[in-house]
Amino acid sequence: MTLDWNLFLRNLVTYLPVGLGLVALIQVVYATFLSITGTVEDRANQPTHPVMPRSSGAWSQDKLSSGLPTILAQVGSGPGTGGVTGVTDHGVSGKFVVEAGMPEAKDLALPAYEFGIGRFFNEEQQILMAIDERSISRHHALFAGDEDLREYYLIDTESTYGTFLFKEGQFEQIEPNLPVRVFNQDVVQLGSKVRLRLILPTETREQAIR
Repeated sequence: MTLDWNLFLRNLVTYLPVGLGLVALIQVVYATFLSITGTVEDRANQPTHPVMPRSSGAWSQDKLSSGLPTILAQVGSGPGTGGVTGVTDHGVSGKFVVEAGMPEAKDLALPAYEFGIGRFFNEEQQILMAIDERSISRHHALFAGDEDLREYYLIDTESTYGTFLFKEGQFEQIEPNLPVRVFNQDVVQLGSKVRLRLILPTETREQAIR
């Protein structure tokens, strides 16, 4: 069988652009799917487009601003508790120093005295610290504090892989929706990989319990 090169070249010129166009379309559709489902493993740890989080649970998004003083008041006034009031977005002191899980970042400045931590940045829902790591939930935790009272709290908002606080030589998982007081130099773990050391304008845990 003799190959008709003229026919082959005509078909190649005719159908090659169509084939390349289909391949490009498939790539665009696939990339869009991955960006929506968040399954790309090699994305940089940068804020990405938000995905609406679940609305169930004691700390749904519409309760971020109004719920914290209420739940802290319900906890009581004993050691490790206390009201957090007068939060402000101005003059915030403190930061999170990255110890593990975010190789491209050294520290994260506190964006406000009260903010959500999650996988996707969403200013309207107050998720102001976005950590694009697979074990971080869309809304993972809530941080809140008052610099005048020198009190700071971390709340796990029913995250999938948990929030942990290093105490007495080991990491202890924080019970969801329960405000836990944190101190300067405390180390927390978000999910299975991200570890952050808190640098806060307050005493250390050892100083507080003396």
